[in-house]
Amino acid sequence: PPGGDAGVDAGGDETDAATVPTDAAEATGELRGVWITRFASDLGLALARSGRLAEAVPLLERAVARNLSVAGQASFVAALAEGYALAGRGSEAQRHADRALEIARQHHDRGTEAWGHRLVGELAAESAPAAAVTSLGQALGLAEELQMRPLVAHTHLALGKIAARDGKRETALSHLTTAWSLYSDMQMERGATETLELLTKLR
Repeated sequence: PPGGDAGVDAGGDETDAATVPTDAAEATGELRGVWITRFASDLGLALARSGRLAEAVPLLERAVARNLSVAGQASFVAALAEGYALAGRGSEAQRHADRALEIARQHHDRGTEAWGHRLVGELAAESAPAAAVTSLGQALGLAEELQMRPLVAHTHLALGKIAARDGKRETALSHLTTAWSLYSDMQMERGATETLELLTKLR
């Protein structure tokens, strides 16, 4: 404290200085573990989205395995779910997407909850389009509220694809036009290109 002696707290009691380095080291170690695992998860997801799935999935699995007690586990599980989905491992993707949603709700992680709804919706897009639209609608509502523009764009794209498959041309055009505008504004070239191709087919 200002004006006081080292090793004495503001109330005048002596502190056990020997415990400070140990506690600090433990805290630093825990933080380092979280940072490393976050990096592994983010890298794994980036690799998965670029098609490098053989490298991506082990990283994503490791991130989940090492952080079972962390409140932010929902985002690690969601990333693994997306990795499994991109790798064509649908049942595992579904299980982890549902788990990510459960954890996100428990810890009031609304951003990951939105991501989870999108994953669930996209996984159900072909087998259960009505349920998929419901999940994607929940994702869109949360993403818009939280101003998660990339997720808003992804969700409009997914809704546009479903509408196009169902023959709902005007609905598809609306969603895809919104997605293309968002992707273009954010300079997300891959999403903008995919969406423009779909729009061209519809027109």
